[in-house]
Amino acid sequence: MEQEMKPYYAPGYSGHSSIKTIMLSGGRQKHTMEGWIGYSNPNEGLNKVKWLKNDTEYHEVQGSKSMYIVQRDKSGKVSCQCKGFQFRKKCKHILELKKELV
Repeated sequence: MEQEMKPYYAPGYSGHSSIKTIMLSGGRQKHTMEGWIGYSNPNEGLNKVKWLKNDTEYHEVQGSKSMYIVQRDKSGKVSCQCKGFQFRKKCKHILELKKELV
């Protein structure tokens, strides 16, 4: 059950859209502002929020050492946060995701 909280106005904002916060079950909070969405755990400030773009798909793919985030934007561009993708612009995590989606 989502419970809406009082809108939060981030410091430094000069009349722009505010950050709207909704309390989720379990104490987690969902923060939204134009084009972005973020989640935080109980007793964490906005500096700990992991912000995600609204128009991008995010997938978690298990690698050999850790979990990697593979992103696909609305134009179809795919990227990964692993070092292999950073150097070669292709990686096995993207290939795994493409197999799962087919």
